Amino acid sequence: MNDDPAKDSRPLTITVTVYLLFAAGIFQIIYSFTGATAEYGRFYPAAQVLLIIVIFAALSGILSMEKWGAWLFLAAVGMRLLLEFWVGAVHPASLLLLVPAAIFIRLLLMAGKG
Repeated sequence: MNDDPAKDSRPLTITVTVYLLFAAGIFQIIYSFTGATAEYGRFYPAAQVLLIIVIFAALSGILSMEKWGAWLFLAAVGMRLLLEFWVGAVHPASLLLLVPAAIFIRLLLMAGKG
C-alpha cells in the first residue's frame, strides 16, 4: 500500500497517455513477429521487443509518478530510434514517441517527485 498521498494524485494526461502507450506497445510486439519487419534483419524484431519491454518498465515508473520512469522512457525511446536508424527502418511516426517523453518529463519535474 502506498502511504504517500502525493503519489496517488496523478494527472489524467499521464494516465491516459501511459495506457495508450501500453496498448500501442502490445500491438508493436505482435506486429514485430508477423514477418513485416523481416527485411530489417533477423534480430531486429527481438531488439525492438526488448526495447518495448524496457519502455513498459518505464511506463510503470511513470504511473508511480517517479522521475526515473520518465528518464528511462526517454532513454529507451532514444535507443529505439537509434536502432531504427541503424537498420534503416526509420518511420516519421517513430518520432512521435518524443512527444509523450516531453510531457512525462515536464509533468514529473513540475510535480517535484523523485
